[in-house]
Amino acid sequence: MAVDKTLEIRSSRLEDAEDVLDLWLAYHAPGVSDTLEDVRRLIQDFPNQLLVAKVGDGIVGAVIAGWDGWRGHLHHLAVRPEFRRQGIARALLEEAERQLIKKGAKRISVLAERENREANAFCESLSKLGYELDTWMHRYTKRM
Repeated sequence: MAVDKTLEIRSSRLEDAEDVLDLWLAYHAPGVSDTLEDVRRLIQDFPNQLLVAKVGDGIVGAVIAGWDGWRGHLHHLAVRPEFRRQGIARALLEEAERQLIKKGAKRISVLAERENREANAFCESLSKLGYELDTWMHRYTKRM
């Protein structure tokens, strides 16, 4: 029996929460909001802002396409290593862009951890799509 290897990009569902969290925790240092409860809340309270990439029955990638009514923010973009360099991250990013533009976004930011070489190389490759490193601002955060 053949296994379906078709790529599907879609909004996440509650049943995806554990797989998404496992994906994130495997490839970056856990943040304060990287809990199962927080991923479930994101899916419930902000429908369509967490996109997943599926191949066959498994989630192989995910991204948060945050919308605050003013700007779009892409972060937590991750693809399982065995599925990288196949256009999955780009497909997630492009679907996230489409959704954010439909909501009215005129500017979209992509966040990458400073020390994550792979993430930064991917972001640098986005210059072909019009993204550029913004050194104009610093980001300040408060952990609760």
